[in-house]
Amino acid sequence: MKTWSYRQGRFLLARLAHGSDLLESIEEAAHREGISVGVVQAIGAVKGAVLAAYHQDEHRYETITLSGPLELAHCTGSLSTGTDGRTMAHLHVVFSDEKGRTFGGHLLKGAWVFAGEASILELEGPALQREKDEVTGLNLWRMEGC
Repeated sequence: MKTWSYRQGRFLLARLAHGSDLLESIEEAAHREGISVGVVQAIGAVKGAVLAAYHQDEHRYETITLSGPLELAHCTGSLSTGTDGRTMAHLHVVFSDEKGRTFGGHLLKGAWVFAGEASILELEGPALQREKDEVTGLNLWRMEGC
């Protein structure tokens, strides 16, 4: 196990624009504010969404496409530097439909905001860089210092 120590920085609240992409909006807010490490939460509603579930044995994601109006019941995750050098949000979500059925997974682009609020806690300390982990096949935080 590798751990990093951080101090709390700014705490941002953002109203997400109607019709914007949920994932891209959160990443854009962090990028605009110069935040490269942090934690994220969000609530709201979307018009459809795209999620992914990871098949551990096969090292691949399966896409889950949801249509219609959905409540964003829970969204949590982290901000770090992706393999492309840009700030990326790694978010897991739970959506619910009009009957209260829930759907969860890894958030992908394609969740169109009806209304949304996000909170971002900036963390001040070492950079967190993602790289491909050979054991899991996932882009995880680098274990050998950053």
